[in-house]
Amino acid sequence: MEKKILQRAIEAVDLYSKSEKSVLQSLITVSANFVAIASAKYLIKDTGLSTTTTYAALKSLQQKDVLEKSHKDLNSYIINNHILERVVETYNNQIKK
Repeated sequence: MEKKILQRAIEAVDLYSKSEKSVLQSLITVSANFVAIASAKYLIKDTGLSTTTTYAALKSLQQKDVLEKSHKDLNSYIINNHILERVVETYNNQIKK
């Protein structure tokens, strides 16, 4: 899945809050094979969100099964590509209308 298309889809589809979108976009940018290594400090700086908002967005994305905190590596998140494939499909269906 191409990152640019995925990022456009996340922005266009109303499934996530503004802060969730910002955190997810940041993680996708630094990810490789749907694994992103990024500290909260990095995410706060990159997104411009507050500490509280950043942690709340991370928690919410984990509850929605979009992200999973990796237990192997510190500051590592596994991005659920199956859910994001559905986001891209939804986006593609919306732009076809």
